[in-house]
Amino acid sequence: MRNDNEKIGTVRDADAEKENGSKNNIVGKNLIPKILCVVAAFVLWLYVMQVESPEYTETISSVAVSLQNTSVLQSESGLSVYNGGNERINVELSGKKSVVSGLKSDDIKAYADVSRIKEAGRHSLDVYVDLPDGVSIVKPEPSTVTVFADETKSVSLPIKEKMGNMVLTSPYELGTVQFMKSGGENITSVNVTGPGTIIDTLSEAQVNVNMEGKTSSFVTRSPLTIVNLSGDSVDTTYLSMSVAEIDVKVPIYVTKELPLSVSFKHGLIDPKLVKMKVTPEKLTVRGDETIFTETENIVQPIVIDEKMIMSNQYTVTVRPTLPADIIVDSADTEVTITVELDSSLRTKQITVEDFQVTGAAKDLKYEILTSALPVTLRGTLEELNDIKASDVSVVLDLSGYDSSSRGTVSLNAAITVDAEKTDSIYELGEYTVQVKLN
Repeated sequence: MRNDNEKIGTVRDADAEKENGSKNNIVGKNLIPKILCVVAAFVLWLYVMQVESPEYTETISSVAVSLQNTSVLQSESGLSVYNGGNERINVELSGKKSVVSGLKSDDIKAYADVSRIKEAGRHSLDVYVDLPDGVSIVKPEPSTVTVFADETKSVSLPIKEKMGNMVLTSPYELGTVQFMKSGGENITSVNVTGPGTIIDTLSEAQVNVNMEGKTSSFVTRSPLTIVNLSGDSVDTTYLSMSVAEIDVKVPIYVTKELPLSVSFKHGLIDPKLVKMKVTPEKLTVRGDETIFTETENIVQPIVIDEKMIMSNQYTVTVRPTLPADIIVDSADTEVTITVELDSSLRTKQITVEDFQVTGAAKDLKYEILTSALPVTLRGTLEELNDIKASDVSVVLDLSGYDSSSRGTVSLNAAITVDAEKTDSIYELGEYTVQVKLN
């Protein structure tokens, strides 16, 4: 009996387990779709909230503010805007995240209208913002920009040097400073344009030069500093200059006394027979120290053509030839030379009829129209007494002429005296002879 009961219990337990397994299978099959639905709903919620929600806001930083109608301001009021064009603002935007999150500062146009300005001064202008479709502005920060407008003026300012660490001592001295553009062109002033309220206060343009350790001339490049009437440097943010940087040539001189020397061109006068006075006897000059150490014969000898001294008393004023970088005091720029010939030197006139021709082409036909040439000679009385017309020749050079040459020409005549008779007699002045070329 017991065995039958155990069998009945076993059968019941098996049925119960079978029933429970069926229920579990049903629950398992229903749970997966539910979970998938929940996930899908969550994803959809996220999409709507993050992408399609119209409530999304974001701040775009550093949006440039442009100024509009500057030309209108200039034409109507004669004013120009000198600041405010580089302002930047932050813009808070609202809209779909898919649109707003993709925007950059360059996608947003912010501007202020300057045509409303009617007078010079500082003005606060509203900022306007143009946005893409589907985006609205919450607020710009700041919502206004400050601009400075003024009448445009120009002025020419002198350029002045400002020497720093000046320690020059004798024998060195500072020369006149020169200013040059980059191409080497000299410049003494600079044109400055800007707001009238600033322009009216300006005094000069300065270049700062550091003189520390300088004992010879030098050139340095320096920016210009604009200075006002009070001597203070001026902010050039709103100023434009015709030249902003220049070359500065700084001469540093030493002073020297240079003796003057005089010589005769042909060496025909016996030094014992001439007295000469040079005024001044020395030149006081200034120049870079290297010129005096590296250059020989700084002052070239003054040359006098003795053939042009027509009398025993002769005075001439000349300018010495000097290097370009040498400075001479204005009182010494001219040198006066007085020549006094000894009374033993005399003059004698001889008429010469002997003409010699050189350099004539074989096929050149010519006719000397001058039949006789009076020539004045200088020498001692004893020498002159021994000279005859036959001892003097006139030489004509026809080089450069040929059979095609025509007409009458005036040729320079070279005078020669027979060397066997004397080497110290010479002609005075210059002579020409007329020659007809056929």
